[in-house]
Parts: sequence; structure tokens; C-alpha cells
Amino acid sequence: MTFDSDPETGVIRFVLVSNGSLSRTQAHGVLLALGLFMTLIAGGFWAQGLWLVLPFSGLEWLTIAYALRWSLRNSEMMEVITIDPMRVMVERGRRRPEQRFEFQRAWVRLSWREPRFRSYPRNLELRSHGKQVVLGEFLPETERKKLMQELGRILKNQ
Repeated sequence: MTFDSDPETGVIRFVLVSNGSLSRTQAHGVLLALGLFMTLIAGGFWAQGLWLVLPFSGLEWLTIAYALRWSLRNSEMMEVITIDPMRVMVERGRRRPEQRFEFQRAWVRLSWREPRFRSYPRNLELRSHGKQVVLGEFLPETERKKLMQELGRILKNQ
């Protein structure tokens, strides 16, 4: 989470980015290494006449590739919260804004929404006039608490 403010215009911006542990290049390297290792092992079994190991090894590699792709896609999630003197905007997407929510600053409220299941984390919501948006779903709860404190402090100083 990064925080930026412009005292001249009164615009405050929070940029929330999910924490991805692998870059695309690293993920491709992992997939290549796994593919070579799995092909080597499956080739050894194939040389012994156990040819059926080879297609299952390929299927396993494809499953791992899909899981890594899904993980990388989720790690690109980003939210930008912009607060100016009149409104609060939330833009969300991967690499570029895909969704945009706009609220009047005077009426916006922050709240915690309790999860349906006890072991799930609470969600931080921004709401106004029957509209609501969940903020920072991809953040750990400690960072969401910091975000709640900062947003609450800023929104109280209208």
C-alpha cells in the first residue's frame, strides 16, 4: 500500500497492490525446470516400457502451469483509491482500471463486514447511498486495518 497526497489540490491517493511472490519470468523458469525434470523422470519410465507415465506427467505439468497462471493473474490485482474534496473514487483492475466506483465524500462511510464463515477474514467496505465496494480483498488483514485507520482519519477531516 502506497500513499500520496497533493496539498495544493487536496487530492489524496492510495495505491493497493497484491503481494505476488513470482514475476512472469521467474514463473516461466520454474515451469521450464519442472518440465525438464518431469520429462527426464517420465522418459526413464518410458525407456523401461512403462509408457503410460509419459502422458500423465504431461497432464500434471499442464495442471501446474494452469495453477501458476491463475496465481500470477491474481497477483496483478490493483486498486487505486482517490480522495478529493468532493468525491471518493475507487478504481480496480489488472494492469489498468477495469471497474470504477464513485462516491460523494460527504456521505461515504467505512465499515467492517463480518464474514459468513468464522475462519474467513473481515472485509473493509466503503459505502454510500446503498452502494458499497469492498476494499483490498487481496491484502492481509493487518494492512486492511492500517488502511481503515488512514482512510477513517482522512474522511473525518472533511
